[in-house]
Amino acid sequence: WFSSAAVADMATAMSNRSEEQQLWGDSDVSLRRDSRAKWWSGAVGRRPPDEEVDGAVRWSGSNTGWESIEPERPPGERGAAPTCAWSHWSRWREFEFVHAGVRLRCHLRSPARQDLKARGCRVPMLLFLHSASYAPKDDLFPEGDAWLDERSPEPLFVLCPECPEDYYWLIRGNSWEEQGGEWVIDKAGYCLWDAPPADEMANALVALLRKMVLEEAVDPRRVFLSGCSMGGHGCWDLAAREPHLFCALAPVAAHFEPHRAAWAADRLRDMPVWAFHGVGDFCCNYDEARALVQLMGPQAGLTTYHEGRTSDFGDMSVHNSASLVAYVDHGPALIRWFFRQPPRGGMDSRVEDRWHRGWS
Repeated sequence: WFSSAAVADMATAMSNRSEEQQLWGDSDVSLRRDSRAKWWSGAVGRRPPDEEVDGAVRWSGSNTGWESIEPERPPGERGAAPTCAWSHWSRWREFEFVHAGVRLRCHLRSPARQDLKARGCRVPMLLFLHSASYAPKDDLFPEGDAWLDERSPEPLFVLCPECPEDYYWLIRGNSWEEQGGEWVIDKAGYCLWDAPPADEMANALVALLRKMVLEEAVDPRRVFLSGCSMGGHGCWDLAAREPHLFCALAPVAAHFEPHRAAWAADRLRDMPVWAFHGVGDFCCNYDEARALVQLMGPQAGLTTYHEGRTSDFGDMSVHNSASLVAYVDHGPALIRWFFRQPPRGGMDSRVEDRWHRGWS
């Protein structure tokens, strides 16, 4: 399963209201230094200089994104994480969704009713694809979801479907039972699930999003997508297939086929991306993940962390530390970043027409 801890909000580097600050925000895009250990963290802007800063590489070129490097902390030391607690059970609703033979058990977290009423309009939604732990809520909220109400700048729907065991999200087959595909070792020594693509799963997830827009107060132009490990692969794959449906992406400890990277980068050229990955990840290749983000252009960025973390469950690997890094320590900053992205895309004309008429 996935979880861990690391570091800070994103950062700021310019005194004036630059394009980068409008995209990343003033409080989350600034250069920060630790007096005890040299490090920097944050978006380096759309045109980073050709240099290294305290061991962290600023990507060179005029059309590249950014990378932030987490400080290496003593074992067990935590960043400024949100409070560990769960909201009232009534905030979550479970339902089953079936489309063309694909059956998804879904967990939906809705905003408080008074927040929706006060807002008086449709609000964003985060679609989350879990890892091979098959723990939809715990992957995204490893230390509880109560902080979301306190730290989120706007009401937010959170949708966590559960991948059927005979799928690896947008790849077919049961990877645990090794049925319908096989584990293969690539040239770098990583073991990856190999099976036919699951177009029917992609169609089911699109239909699920359409259902949410039709039945809930979801803004179809402000749908965010995130996923970790297996779900991170699904995040890249689904977004590249349907780039018009999503406002921003956050792949965490993700992997993706190198031979499809150029295709994905072309499809996602203008998509805001904030990825997370750990150096030394034994499951998903860090170098390939970093190269993929670099292909995405100036609106894409990567937060890199080092070493596994310590949680209530003991010491964890770099890979299994990913969700605490992304969704706990960086959780509030990630949510703020999602909300700062401009609306884009939407559903088909039938859904759009109903949305524009202001039905509820």
